[in-house]
Amino acid sequence: MKRTVVLCAAIFSLSFWSCGEESSPTTPTATTLVPVGLPHVSGTIPITYNLHESLPSEWTEQFATIMKNLVVLLPLNTTNFSKVTVYSWNDSIAEPYTNVSGGAYIGGSSQTDKWMVLEIPNLEFKHNHLHQYSVIAHEYFHLHQLSIHSAMSTQDFSIKWLMEGAAAAFESVYTDQYHSPSNQTYFDAQTSVDFLVDGDPSVLENYSSQNVDQNYSSSVFLVLALVKELMKSGYSEADAFKSVLTTFPAQNPTDSNWKSVFESQFGFSVNDFYNVVKTSADYRRIPVTAGVDVAKVRPSRSLTVQSIFD
Repeated sequence: MKRTVVLCAAIFSLSFWSCGEESSPTTPTATTLVPVGLPHVSGTIPITYNLHESLPSEWTEQFATIMKNLVVLLPLNTTNFSKVTVYSWNDSIAEPYTNVSGGAYIGGSSQTDKWMVLEIPNLEFKHNHLHQYSVIAHEYFHLHQLSIHSAMSTQDFSIKWLMEGAAAAFESVYTDQYHSPSNQTYFDAQTSVDFLVDGDPSVLENYSSQNVDQNYSSSVFLVLALVKELMKSGYSEADAFKSVLTTFPAQNPTDSNWKSVFESQFGFSVNDFYNVVKTSADYRRIPVTAGVDVAKVRPSRSLTVQSIFD
């Protein structure tokens, strides 16, 4: 199932891992333009690139830089899949690759062959929107998740806020570090958290919550609140992020046991965590019935992706 969420008057869409499998593509029929310097292996996983000529040269150059950064930071050493194929094009043209549908997602024809599909809206080029670059980090992070989390790779783990909230949080830290001006933060893209005024956080465990989780804002809020709870117990900010983004999924939780893995990993139950989010002034406005406060969970701008994963 592939979904796209609209943000900022439809100027950009934040897309996420597709747990559905796509049909196998034939040999690409579109003209491709692959810049020199792209990493053709991530860890032990070969990468094949199909970058369409409709993409601006500035974007393909930035894509190469971002991919080189990500491959060094999060190499894909895994037995969960054996190769990655990238398909990317400007949405101003018809879908150029046979049997590859548009959007931004991780799909594939099998459990061993993963696709990273990046159909970039032309409006993002026109308005120079950061999402044209942040989406690369978001989708690559899903590959990282799939590489360390076997149950996610086989679709036996599908807790949305821990999958999508984590990817969008990583995307934002990366974008703040490499692309956002120092007086701005990409976390401003995840501020639609009205659902958490009086909504039950457990709803965000399921992908059917998409209508109350615009741009994954509420899922990101839960991830950042979890980081803050770990910091209260003595974690550094970087180590708290690493525990949520990498250590927890590496325990290979499933839909049936993830709550027990969560409690073992973090030292408190899922229900206790949800209650803190619903009631604590640490995360909510005063009075707490006024809703959550995104300013209370945002990470420091000094945080880097290297400090989290090195």
